[in-house]
Amino acid sequence: MNGRREAQMLRGENMLLEEIRESVKDLRDNYGACGLKLGTEAEGNTFEDIRYMKENVGDILPIVVKVGGCEAKNDIRMMSEIGVSGIIGPMIESPYALSIFVRTLKSYYKDLSKVKKIINIESITSFENLGRILNHPDFEIIDQVTIGRTDFSTSISSHVDDEKVFKYVKEIVNASHKAGKITSVGGSITPLNAIKIKDFTGTEKINIRTVVIDLKKCPNIYEAIRKSLELEILLLKNNKILFPEYNSYFENRIKVIKERIAC
Repeated sequence: MNGRREAQMLRGENMLLEEIRESVKDLRDNYGACGLKLGTEAEGNTFEDIRYMKENVGDILPIVVKVGGCEAKNDIRMMSEIGVSGIIGPMIESPYALSIFVRTLKSYYKDLSKVKKIINIESITSFENLGRILNHPDFEIIDQVTIGRTDFSTSISSHVDDEKVFKYVKEIVNASHKAGKITSVGGSITPLNAIKIKDFTGTEKINIRTVVIDLKKCPNIYEAIRKSLELEILLLKNNKILFPEYNSYFENRIKVIKERIAC
């Protein structure tokens, strides 16, 4: 019985993996997807999960990972061993947090040009310290600034699509551009609000939890986000097979994503 169940699980995993690979290729070739985004922080991806994705879809799109903190040494060490393409430092709220993130990266990467270095600006504290962060010497080696709208809106007790949040995001995008960096905007992204984010903020990229879209290469942002969210559902279904002990979490997340697709 156990052997039969394991064989059924393997067949299910293989079928889903092929569907996942086709979805990733479609997003890359037709909708401007430029990367897959995982994380050990809010995303809750395990090292095993990240390695699985690197081995099975890393040949299609580069994988970037948001680590558990600006000084998440074990996370960063493991990401260097797995060979992901980029590291995202979360909650960079001060020049000190930025310098710790860069220092930790240098501890595990002899050549920092081999990895994309990204920081998350995702709170009102980050915004208030933005000038000091952007002017810090360590900011020169950062490749991209990502703005996390969900945490940011929570930090100012607003809805994620409130006009006030949009204005803050646009200010961060403009300041980052003036500092010579590209930006990506994420956080509770739906097919509809992605259009406004694109038009209002002037960001180069938009990201959901698992997919990053290059807007210059995207002919239809509405469809790109819809298909990206559908890919996330496929990944969660695959995780239900790989990690059945967390099925309750995966089911709740699938429900949230389906609601976003309907928006």
